[in-house]
Amino acid sequence: MNRAPRPARRRVLLALVAFGALSALAAPAASQSGAGAPDLRLTAASHGVSVKAKLFTYCNTVVQPDGTGTGLCADGIPGPTSTRLPVHRRGSVTITTDARVGSVFARYADVGAAPSSATLRVRALDTSGRRFSVSLPDARPRSLLLVSLAYGDLPRPDGGRESGDAHFSVGLREHRHPKAKRKPTPIAVTTRAQASCDVTDLGGQSCRINQEGTVRRRPGTKADCRGGRVRIRVLAQNRHVVTSTVRTTTGCRYRLQDRAFALEADTAAITVQTRFLGSDSLAARSAPTNRIDLTP
Repeated sequence: MNRAPRPARRRVLLALVAFGALSALAAPAASQSGAGAPDLRLTAASHGVSVKAKLFTYCNTVVQPDGTGTGLCADGIPGPTSTRLPVHRRGSVTITTDARVGSVFARYADVGAAPSSATLRVRALDTSGRRFSVSLPDARPRSLLLVSLAYGDLPRPDGGRESGDAHFSVGLREHRHPKAKRKPTPIAVTTRAQASCDVTDLGGQSCRINQEGTVRRRPGTKADCRGGRVRIRVLAQNRHVVTSTVRTTTGCRYRLQDRAFALEADTAAITVQTRFLGSDSLAARSAPTNRIDLTP
């Protein structure tokens, strides 16, 4: 009958995978000025929330100025932090330490279960050796993020230098972005346009266009055109001439008045493209393209 590995065995395997054979390090009893829990803090941040990570396993050595040294290894159980960090698929977590570290490894885990065998992608955010970004995969987040750090030659208040590794855990919760409510699309955008041109002394044409219309909504809809805009674009001989954007009224009417533009003397017609760009509660919609023959 197969038995599940004991938690202690799983924790040792985690340390071995992250940084090699930690069992080769000596672990004598620590004195007050010797090795102990590393004075190293780690915070994790995502979606505007910052969480102080929980140190659960470490192994370090301290070398004093006189050359003597002590070492200590402590094995604990990873667990959630009091505040769980909100994360989502394909998101990222920013890791910050209060001291420069040499390497960072990260992986998913669940409380009371073996950690994931796959490491997560970690990249440095700058050259300080203190800020990193952990990229999360396209999968539902697990309940824990485990972060393993290797550090070396950190100064201590007693004058010694500390080197080792530390393993932290951060509780996670899945963050879901609310789906944007789909806006209703208008039935149609009506247009009524007039354009006139005068021949200039230089042989060209000086023109003006007036246009008005309505954004037609579906019967019974409560959506209106508050905050809406209509874009009116004039083309001649397949070339852009002028574009204007006007606001819609709450009742979904719009008007463009006396928009001036210039044309070449041989231009006999213009094309007008009209598009309602949407409002706070209505989606966008285009009107049929209009052709206007010009009479100088």
